[in-house]
Amino acid sequence: MAPRLMFHSVKHSIVLKQPDAKAKLLKLMSKADVLVERLRPGVLATIAGSPEELLKRFPELLTCSTSGYGQTSINGSHTFWT
Repeated sequence: MAPRLMFHSVKHSIVLKQPDAKAKLLKLMSKADVLVERLRPGVLATIAGSPEELLKRFPELLTCSTSGYGQTSINGSHTFWT
């Protein structure tokens, strides 16, 4: 098996506009080691809670937030990826 397939073989995604998205996300986070999200700044906090709340609820979970314009830039609220 190629190295990249070994490391990326268990990915999950959620459609956040579905009514049960929050429940699905929290269930996945309870089993996950790492959460990588590329939403606009603040969107994950609206759905699942602030980074501080997530740390209290899932102390072993590593989180990574990426954005095209940076989390605090003047363009941070704009969508970068399509």
